[in-house]
Amino acid sequence: MVAPMRAATNLLFKREAPAARPALRAVDPRDAITPTFGFKVSVIPSLQRSYAFLVHDRVSRETAVIDPHDAGPIIALARAQGMTINHVLITHHHNCAGNLALKRATGCKIHGPAAEADRIPGLDVAYKGGERFSLGTTTAEILSVPGHTIGHIAYWFAGPAALFCGDTLTPLGCGYLTDGTPQELWTSLDRIRHLPPETLVYSGFECAQANARFALSLDPKNMWLQSRMKRIDAAFKAGQATVPSKLEDEHYTNPFLRCDDPRLAAALKLVDATPVEVFAALRKQRDKFQNMPH
Repeated sequence: MVAPMRAATNLLFKREAPAARPALRAVDPRDAITPTFGFKVSVIPSLQRSYAFLVHDRVSRETAVIDPHDAGPIIALARAQGMTINHVLITHHHNCAGNLALKRATGCKIHGPAAEADRIPGLDVAYKGGERFSLGTTTAEILSVPGHTIGHIAYWFAGPAALFCGDTLTPLGCGYLTDGTPQELWTSLDRIRHLPPETLVYSGFECAQANARFALSLDPKNMWLQSRMKRIDAAFKAGQATVPSKLEDEHYTNPFLRCDDPRLAAALKLVDATPVEVFAALRKQRDKFQNMPH
C-alpha cells in the first residue's frame, strides 16, 4: 500500500512587485512526502524559476540531488540537515550547471541520459531507459521520455509514488520541442499519464500560472481547472511552490495530457485529427500565448 501523500507547502518565493518574477527566499526543507515513508524530498528553487530536488532515503541515509542548477544552496541545505550527497541525477542537459561543483565538494556520482552524455559534465553512469537506480532502500525506474530534448529521462520511484520528470511534464503544461518531435513528446506524455494517479509529479520548472491561463482559454467551462487556477493564484500570492502536483490533477486540467480527448480537438477545430496532430497544434498555440513563461 502506497503511503498517503500530501502536497508540498514550501514557502519558496516572495513577490517583489505585481509584474516582477518571484524572488528567491530561504529554502524550507519541509517534506512533500509523508514522514511515515522512508523517503524525504526537499524542493530547492533557483533564480531562473527552476527547481532542484534533494532526495534522501531515511533508512540508508543515502542522498541524491536531482537537476542541480546551482550547487551552493544545495550543499548548504544538505549540510544543514546532516546529509552527505552521494549521487546527482540529471533528467536532461539543460539542468546540470551544478554538476562539477557538487562532484568536487562531495565526490558524488553523476547519472544521466546516455544520448546527451557529451553535454552533461562529469557524467559517470549513463541511462538509455529501462534501467534501475537504487537510493538505499528505494528504487527508481529510469523512463525514456524524449521530446523536450532528444535524450530526456525521468526517475520514477514507485514506492513513494514520486516522479522526477524534468521539463517533459510541467504543471498544466509540457516542455518546448527543442530537440524532439511532436510524436516523441506525445508518446512520452502518454507514458507518464498511465502512471498511478496518486503520483506526485516533481517538475523542474515553475510555470503553472501561465499554463493554467492558457488551459482556461481552451476549456473555460472546466470546473476542475477553474478550481485549480484559484489554488495556483493563491499559492503564488502566498509565495508557495506549485510542485509537486498530483498526476490525477494533471489528468483533468493539463491539455497536453488530453490530446486524444474529442472535446479538446473540437476546441482546437481539429475534429477527427490524430492525437499527435492535436498535440502539435496545441504546442504551437502555447508557444505563441502571451502569458509567459512556458
